[in-house]
Amino acid sequence: MAFYDDMATMVAELLADPDTGQDVTVTSQGVPVYDRATGKATAPTVARIGRGLELAYGSREIDGTNVQAGDVRLFMSPLCKDGTPMPAPSPGDSVLLGGVTYRVMRSQPLRPGGVVLAHQAQLRV
Repeated sequence: MAFYDDMATMVAELLADPDTGQDVTVTSQGVPVYDRATGKATAPTVARIGRGLELAYGSREIDGTNVQAGDVRLFMSPLCKDGTPMPAPSPGDSVLLGGVTYRVMRSQPLRPGGVVLAHQAQLRV
């Protein structure tokens, strides 16, 4: 596993380079909390800042249904900027990337040998 741990570190370092990656803010809904005083449940938002690489989908990948024109592929570092693990984005999360807010359509980790090297997400405006 040391090989893949080293690869994960290398990916994080490459995406931290301003020539390669850019800041990415992933915002997700937290677990709803019930407030007895108001009788309402509210779900706090959780924002995590990481680094990522924005890539376009090729014309052959755009089928108009699963992948639409304007969708963006994002490769994200396995670490937040503060060095903590970056959880995989979930469908419905929002992602601020290059001044544009996208929603996550699907996401999957790149995880050879059980070590998360990066998260790949499909984003849509």
